Amino acid sequence: MPVWPDSMAVGTEQQAREAVDDLHNHGVDFIKVYSRLPRAAYFGVAAEAKKDGLAYVGHVPIYVSASEASAAGQRSIEHLSEVLFTCSSDEADLRKQLVATAIGAERERVRKEQLKVIVSTFSEQKALRLSRLFARNDTWQVPTLLVQYIYAFVNPYELHDSPGTRYVPELRSRVDEHVSEDAR
Repeated sequence: MPVWPDSMAVGTEQQAREAVDDLHNHGVDFIKVYSRLPRAAYFGVAAEAKKDGLAYVGHVPIYVSASEASAAGQRSIEHLSEVLFTCSSDEADLRKQLVATAIGAERERVRKEQLKVIVSTFSEQKALRLSRLFARNDTWQVPTLLVQYIYAFVNPYELHDSPGTRYVPELRSRVDEHVSEDAR
């Protein structure tokens, strides 16, 4: 099921290829991928977008490393998704743990716990290799640092007190909705 309005859910490589072709035939400028895309579907998007001459951008699913995404041709990576994992000396174990968790609250809890581990297992050598790969492949980063900070350190109930949120009105309204839903 799609997470965002007007997004398309695909679960297989073939569905992904058909979706890219359909969007291409409707004249889109690029394809945006999201985090819940299965590995096979992700690489189906990559292959078909390349065949159709379309850029693809967006999130990197947890089933794919940032280096794999860059090598496959992803033009930009939003929110540094999977970049931090790829720079950890414990990347393989962390990814296995994350993939094994259920989508939703459990995965969000595990991801938040892992962010602290990622910091302590940061590998400068892996980060340099990844940076060089991004430069060679012309893979851009859209860091959205406020989102990463919130995932790691902010209780959603205290978000309004964070000074940076005044610059992100849509985020404030989403937090209000989340807090209101929890209060019910």
